[in-house]
Amino acid sequence: MLTSFIDDEKVYPVIEAGAFSYLLKTSRAAEIARAIRSAAAGEPVLESRVAGKIMARFRHGQESHPHEQLTPRELEVLKHIGQGKSNQEIADELIIGIKTVKTHVSNILAKLNVEDRTQAAIYVHTNNLG
Repeated sequence: MLTSFIDDEKVYPVIEAGAFSYLLKTSRAAEIARAIRSAAAGEPVLESRVAGKIMARFRHGQESHPHEQLTPRELEVLKHIGQGKSNQEIADELIIGIKTVKTHVSNILAKLNVEDRTQAAIYVHTNNLG
């Protein structure tokens, strides 16, 4: 599998469906070529972040927390949402554009599988992330 997705909801179904290797499109050409040769030789190759996800899931069983798939910046934005800050306040505090904040918020809502900012804020407090 060669993809740009590292989210749990993309990684695990592909592995469970029988993918032998999993690389990200950000991999260097030499890494991709090596992975193809390795797969042809019967040796699986996993992107290090994917291997880390699999190990964490194995260590913790099937239980994982949705916030574990957030990037560090998304987690930072989530904490601000938990504090009740608006997109503009978050943008000003983190010194990033409002559109960037909106993108982060959309990603956060999708990854946490929540409908809105209120549910995201509740998630912050329920999971002691604030």
